[in-house]
Amino acid sequence: MKKKLKILVLGLIGFISVGMAEDDTDKNNDKIIKTQFYKNIAISKAQYGSGHKISINNIINKPTSNDKSFINSSLPVREVGLPIWSITTEQLPVTKNDCLMEDAGECTKKKLALYNGACYNPCILYGPEFLAFDENTNKIYFFTKTTMLGNAGGPVFFFVGDINKKEIKYLGIQWYHTEGFKGSLSPSGRYLALYGPSLITVYDTKTNTNSVTNHSENVYGRGKGMRHYLDVSRWLSDTQFSYLDGGYEHIPGESERFSNAKEVIYDISKQTSLRERPISEKEYESTLQKQILSQ
Repeated sequence: MKKKLKILVLGLIGFISVGMAEDDTDKNNDKIIKTQFYKNIAISKAQYGSGHKISINNIINKPTSNDKSFINSSLPVREVGLPIWSITTEQLPVTKNDCLMEDAGECTKKKLALYNGACYNPCILYGPEFLAFDENTNKIYFFTKTTMLGNAGGPVFFFVGDINKKEIKYLGIQWYHTEGFKGSLSPSGRYLALYGPSLITVYDTKTNTNSVTNHSENVYGRGKGMRHYLDVSRWLSDTQFSYLDGGYEHIPGESERFSNAKEVIYDISKQTSLRERPISEKEYESTLQKQILSQ
């Protein structure tokens, strides 16, 4: 039910808020897949060759519609304007030294193994994927998938782009879950919460370090009877945020069945959960829906 809810709401957002048909294109005539509007810029995912790119444009505010039959006719219509910057695979500062070697023996010898001794050779796949935008510094956080992604996920390259300077910095490797990977910035932009199934990782943009907030309860993998979906819902301060934990019973050959849910308050400075509150399925799905509509 959770997946159906998100698909329905996202479809509604694409029609009303973004206001783009599937065949809309940017100023370079590349097909736009999805757009998110901010105060002064629009950030789009657009087709680029056989993959995709991130297109950053200014915003055109059109006059208010006089047609009262149109949904939200009192609100100004925002459209993607002139290009500011495009981020493509070719621009990414990744070298051979950033990739791990294929040969397990050589990898172990050179101490390049990651993730419980596994040895990867992550190469960029498809193109950059948007995570979060820091309006305070005009910086964009994004990642690229790698060829080593499997059924349970895999490594991705993590970057920050300075829109003012048009510079990209490689930040390292993060773990990606195939069913979702999102980002939420703290009010000051100091912390970036990366979340999805099973795991929330907090990235400190000042020190370039990670900390895992929730892992033991939400280990994701084959054979697990319960799967947890984690969604950061709101920031209470620059070091505290609230997230939703939805537990679904995984039944082979059938769709997942809702089991339980809770809201958790987490403190970054103390690296611990402060309190938990059980919530009903109705409240859980209603909160998720409001969160998606506010994006």
